[in-house]
Amino acid sequence: MVTDQPNHDVWFRARVQEALADPRPSIPHDEVEAHMARRRQTLRQRLAAPSA
Repeated sequence: MVTDQPNHDVWFRARVQEALADPRPSIPHDEVEAHMARRRQTLRQRLAAPSA
């Protein structure tokens, strides 16, 4: 993967600042983990289902 390191660094730092400045309340870790587990399970089920 080829990246323009200086530009990527500027982009990444801007995304981090955006996240830190976000006024929305934080989401508890356990809640995020449960949500992502449900999404993974849904994807696994969809991938395991026979194609129509």
